Amino acid sequence: MIPILRLLIPLVLAWILLPSQVQAQGPCLTDADCTSAHRCVSSRCVGQVLATRLAPPPIRIFIDPRKSYCDMGQSLAQAVHTQLTLFLEQVEFPMAGEAPIVLRRGAEHQLKLIDLALATNQRALVRIQPDCAPNATAVDIHLTTLDLAYLRTPRHLTMTLSEVSGSLKSFRGSLQRFANRLRSIDGAPPGVAGSRIAMACKLDRRTKEIFSISSSGTNLRRETQFNNLTMLPSWTHDGLIAATSYVQGNPDIHVDGVPFLTTPGLNTGIDFHGPSGRFVVASAPNDAQHLYLGDSSTGKVLERLTSSRAIDTAPAFSPDGRRITFVSDRSGTPQIYVLRLKDKSVRKISRHGSYNTSPTWSPDGRSMAWARRTFGERHEIVLSQYPPGKTGETVLATGRYSYEDPSFSPDGRYLVVVRKNRTQAEPVLINLRTRKIRPLSQEKLPGPCSQPAWGPVLVGR
Repeated sequence: MIPILRLLIPLVLAWILLPSQVQAQGPCLTDADCTSAHRCVSSRCVGQVLATRLAPPPIRIFIDPRKSYCDMGQSLAQAVHTQLTLFLEQVEFPMAGEAPIVLRRGAEHQLKLIDLALATNQRALVRIQPDCAPNATAVDIHLTTLDLAYLRTPRHLTMTLSEVSGSLKSFRGSLQRFANRLRSIDGAPPGVAGSRIAMACKLDRRTKEIFSISSSGTNLRRETQFNNLTMLPSWTHDGLIAATSYVQGNPDIHVDGVPFLTTPGLNTGIDFHGPSGRFVVASAPNDAQHLYLGDSSTGKVLERLTSSRAIDTAPAFSPDGRRITFVSDRSGTPQIYVLRLKDKSVRKISRHGSYNTSPTWSPDGRSMAWARRTFGERHEIVLSQYPPGKTGETVLATGRYSYEDPSFSPDGRYLVVVRKNRTQAEPVLINLRTRKIRPLSQEKLPGPCSQPAWGPVLVGR
């Protein structure tokens, strides 16, 4: 018994003397109750990566018509319910097939609804309340969220509608913003309703153009009209699309259809970092391809970052702008590296495989994903924590298809990748929580589409 006590006493003393920030990994009310590396999600402290992997809390939408005294109040409330449900599904709330609950007049039914929500472990109630006078030509629609965990109403939205199709469209951005904020009610990151995904689509043997599609897989539109070979799309922080095009005979970088970087030689793989106002690009003015740092506002190249005889390509800024991941064959075959801008030091990240390419950062900078060749021209998608740890690399997508070109969603919950075989190529979504894979587009694509790039959240687009 005494030897056991001798072991336990130092452990107990060490725990007592540990800083409170280290101990605070249990229950919480806000992020302030957790360490800087954790977030308060569903009343417990979890890591930043885990915060994006948790299932959304159950919620319920109901219509409260007690202030509606006009004929169109109910129909407009139903239309708002339908549109909000669509946006909530885009941010991962399982709302499909749910019929709107319509309250009867009087408070008794509302109290019963709250009791039912608490009994069934609902996290929040969203009330849609039409407000209008008899024979009114416009209706005020009030959206209110009741957070049942803390009995507070943190989210409000009021819209004045006169008819469904036109006036509701003008509030599209407001509803997207409401849905994105509702996704963070448990402390997790906001949703991505309002974001778009760019991709290069092959129209014929000599033509590729850039198209974009909403994160819900709808509203496909053509972004470039070069009628040439245009590829490798990326995004600026304010939602403009950059791509490499041969429209002027040289592979130049264009932003929003306007020439941006026209250095003679190969210019590919540009990435913009909004907070610092810089860009990084892979360019080959001579023979070897190197990485260059530039000013986003002027398009001027500021400095050369790499100088080996190898080919360095596919650069991407870390979210904090301090590091750049890229692909290089300096070790003999293409591998993933990270360059620290402060001292230009380079570290190899990929551990397995003879061919690794297309690296991308998670929004919190704590994970990376890339494509790794398996057999022949077939690739699989690999996820790794950063800095690399003992967990190693996790394979997310592999099999009879080739999975390539990963890009994280702005909330870190999804990867969009291209799934291809010998004749077809289409973007698909990987849910990082469930590992399920599904096609991105709900519309017919113009041809084989690849190189998807997920853009920023810009509601109302």
